[in-house]
Amino acid sequence: MQADFKTSAPLRVANVRDCGAVGDGVTDDTLAFQKAIDAGGAVSVPRGVYLISPIYLRSGGGLEMEDGAVLRFQPDRSQWRIRPEAERANGFPNVHLVNAVGVEDVFIRGGMIDGDYTKFYVRDYFYGCGGRRFLTPATKKGDPAQLLWFHECANVTVENLKIVNAPFWAMWLHGCDNVVLRGLEVEGAAEICNTDGIDIDSCRHVRMSKCRVRTGDDALAVRSGLGGLSAPKPCEDVVVEDCDLASAYAHAIRVGVGTGEIRDCHFSKIRMDDTRCGIWVCSKFKTERASKSTTSISPTSRWTRSAASTCAMTTGSFPSPSPLRERCTTSTSRACEAAPCCRTPWWAMAWGESSAWSSTTAMCG
Repeated sequence: MQADFKTSAPLRVANVRDCGAVGDGVTDDTLAFQKAIDAGGAVSVPRGVYLISPIYLRSGGGLEMEDGAVLRFQPDRSQWRIRPEAERANGFPNVHLVNAVGVEDVFIRGGMIDGDYTKFYVRDYFYGCGGRRFLTPATKKGDPAQLLWFHECANVTVENLKIVNAPFWAMWLHGCDNVVLRGLEVEGAAEICNTDGIDIDSCRHVRMSKCRVRTGDDALAVRSGLGGLSAPKPCEDVVVEDCDLASAYAHAIRVGVGTGEIRDCHFSKIRMDDTRCGIWVCSKFKTERASKSTTSISPTSRWTRSAASTCAMTTGSFPSPSPLRERCTTSTSRACEAAPCCRTPWWAMAWGESSAWSSTTAMCG
């Protein structure tokens, strides 16, 4: 896989201000952004705060955002323009801020995307996840889903982007091929449910590096959910290296959601802190059919501990995981036995239904 896609000709560049965007944080700039995107090529986004509702990327183009350029979610639902292709997929109501559906050679570079989650929740708490207190959604339907959504795309590059305050997952890559994620910074709230950082779902040939993800829910999830795809496909050839991951109430790395296959995933030079659970490999998710996986954690991995909470190992099934302590595969036990990081209360690695997994290894430096 190449590090970046190449286009056959120089991209046309349109400045979003020339298309009518104001960037004052008050004016709705959605139509100006979509006009610039629909013109084709790269959209230059100067410094400013741009209030927008859902926008839709086209093939052969994307967003080039300057330092200080911020896209902020428009909280007024009456201004949202949802295209038919983004109404529903995989059981989620798809109200995303940045959408890319069935396109190729697309990118987002630089800047910040702000989900402004406080506009979609009220200070009326409920309790979940072991008694943890969460904010309640302001409505029971029509709330934002994943902030960035790439669905069945090819040649996707997202780099040097900061994503903050997502009201749901920060980024969902579903059924994509040839993806580069580099230099991302994701900050998700711990006071709301389902604030995953990056979900790589039924994708192939993914390279993620030099990213910092700190969320409430899973910082990084490698999944294989088949719903909403035009054809089933495995999640495979995923390489994650040199990243900092933290999850307040879930997992720094979670492998396994859905009923498809996950294979050939490699994690190296991963640093974790302030994390409830380090790694969870889940072989069954709401089904009796076990997913299959060939997953490896490279011997060069380093796991760091800093003010992390105690967590027992958990079984790899969902829903209703039951407590599991001191259970690993034999190879995992030998690999972790001599590593001081694995003897800390923070360290938790769970292999659920391990007999359903093939060539599963875990080694710490």
